Amino acid sequence: MDYFLYKGDELYAEEVLVSKIAEQYGTPCYIYSQQTLERHWHAVDAAFAQHPHRICYAVKANGNLTLLKILADLGAGFDIVSGGELARVMAAGADPQKIVFSGVGKTTAEIRQALSIGIGVFNVESLPEIHRINDIAESMGKIAAVAVRINPDINAHTHPYISTGLAHNKFGIDKNEVIAVYKTIRQLPALKAVGMACHIGSQILELTPFAEALSCVLQLVTALKEHNIILQHVDVGGGLGVCYDTEIPPSLVEYASTLLSTLHKQAPYPLDLWLEPGRVLMANAAILVAKIEYLKESANKTFAILDAGMTDLVRPALYDAHHKIIAVKKLAQKEITVDLVGPVCESSDFLGKSRLLAINTGDLIAVRSVGAYGFSMGSHYNARPRCAEVLVHKDETQLIRRRETIADLLSHEQKQPFIKMQALGNDFVLLDLDENPELWSSDKIKQFSHRQTGIGFDQLLTIQRKEGNQFYYKIYNADGGEVEQCGNGARAVALYLILENKIECSKDIQLLTCNRLMTVKTIGPHRFVVDMGKPDFSPAAIPLQMPLQDQYEIVADDEACNFSAVSMGNPHAVLRVEAIDNAPVQTLGKALCLHPCFPKQSNVGFMQIIDKHRLALRVYERGVGETLACGSGACAAAVIAIRDGDCQSPVTVQLTGGELIIHWQGKNEPVWMEGDAQCVYEGTV
Repeated sequence: MDYFLYKGDELYAEEVLVSKIAEQYGTPCYIYSQQTLERHWHAVDAAFAQHPHRICYAVKANGNLTLLKILADLGAGFDIVSGGELARVMAAGADPQKIVFSGVGKTTAEIRQALSIGIGVFNVESLPEIHRINDIAESMGKIAAVAVRINPDINAHTHPYISTGLAHNKFGIDKNEVIAVYKTIRQLPALKAVGMACHIGSQILELTPFAEALSCVLQLVTALKEHNIILQHVDVGGGLGVCYDTEIPPSLVEYASTLLSTLHKQAPYPLDLWLEPGRVLMANAAILVAKIEYLKESANKTFAILDAGMTDLVRPALYDAHHKIIAVKKLAQKEITVDLVGPVCESSDFLGKSRLLAINTGDLIAVRSVGAYGFSMGSHYNARPRCAEVLVHKDETQLIRRRETIADLLSHEQKQPFIKMQALGNDFVLLDLDENPELWSSDKIKQFSHRQTGIGFDQLLTIQRKEGNQFYYKIYNADGGEVEQCGNGARAVALYLILENKIECSKDIQLLTCNRLMTVKTIGPHRFVVDMGKPDFSPAAIPLQMPLQDQYEIVADDEACNFSAVSMGNPHAVLRVEAIDNAPVQTLGKALCLHPCFPKQSNVGFMQIIDKHRLALRVYERGVGETLACGSGACAAAVIAIRDGDCQSPVTVQLTGGELIIHWQGKNEPVWMEGDAQCVYEGTV
């Protein structure tokens, strides 16, 4: 059942006229029904309620962020096949432990990304992939949970392009080799086998192939038990067919009964059941609405030429797939037989052939059952912008993806590769100017730092090789202003250089900022110590328009406050507080940062001494506001605490984003900052 129904002669999406949606948002457009999606989810969940199970929605079917969030809020896990899909589900609020990473071609960067986030399991498909995951996990100090995807060589009796479980398909590991593969996994130090998976195809309309595939899996699970290899779950993938027109797929109750009966009869011990549905959840939750631009008569037939084509819905051209097509408004006139075709310059550009419809030029039609593999398989062929996506919930509509413009298409070709890094809660976008020399303007930095409309980052870092292990290193805040130094960013740069094999790892890395040389030493796979330079307490270095003294008193935010000042490349004012959670960061921090005594502004740290080797810190960063972490701020606080006898080196600094260890031996000695870094993902803008 879905919620696209006629009321009288007019088609409705839930409680909203489809024609009104088209008028408001234009055509072509995808319209999704939230009630339909939720109903499908609950139906699948209820069908398997009698057995421990996990539903991991197949993101490739449709990856719209709003739809993913609806599913995440319902408790869904996610089956992903790329780093991009991983980024999408995380942006939608997914639980990392409910993520299954499938696919035959996982890259090194994608595996690192998944391990950094802490996903639930990798469905592995080859021995080379298994060894790659182990090597990467071992280098990161992690244990990767894996499930071997087997190829059971079972015919699902579906279209050959969406059949995945036959011996000649690229997916999975031959069932006859699976026992040896699990023995190999057991010998690898950074892997843990937790399950076994299979997926035999899509749009399957029979139950027998599912039962045969699960039976094959369970026979192998039983054989593994004899080798003392015990698993926790079996993953049967997805593939259950839906009704596009006249098909009669098995019901969810029949589907669940078949799988659970097979599981209960053949499982050698209790196993959780994991599912990866995509089509069955999403297909009938959407329609594609298009306008008839022309009715064209030829010698043999009539063409209804639409403003939607194979770039919007490629399934008919790719699979000869049949979608029911209906008029948005029923007309009291004679039906005609038409081919519904698009504007794309290909003879295969059609959405439906030989359909009986009562239509005129300018009318609207709706292509049904397009929620799965509709928008997600769209393209820009013929330089056609992709259409809008609209969500309906009862009597409300929401634009969940705006219609693209020609300007969008052109901007995509002005590409700047970047890599996103993290170090102690700070997000960095790193640009390697040796790979692409384009420099970003202040306006462009501000544009792309935005968390919703841009990439989202705390600071932009650029590097360019000078010679050997020495690089020019520039740091820009999200407001476009250049910063003197950033130790957290330096660790991110060091990790990038190591991962890309751009340096001799046995030698120190030297980074030249706008005012000093920073040295970075590698002490672990992702752990570094950074020379932050010598602290400078002079007002000229901070700069501070007050006489030199250990502690200063001024009036800020209408109250007197005492602070110590020090420069760690960046100026810092450090205040002591009794309770870090109650520190007036937003009020007093901003007031002190902008106080006239700091003509170039200052970072402001609020410090609570915990014991001789530990302090807590919150930082108001100039041009940014309160930040999760500030490396130079941590150094400044530790230096003040050591100088005043409150702490002794090394000092662990607890920040909102994590911990740093600061080493300082006192006067005339450099400050060393110790911490981790990680790569999040790579992309282009």
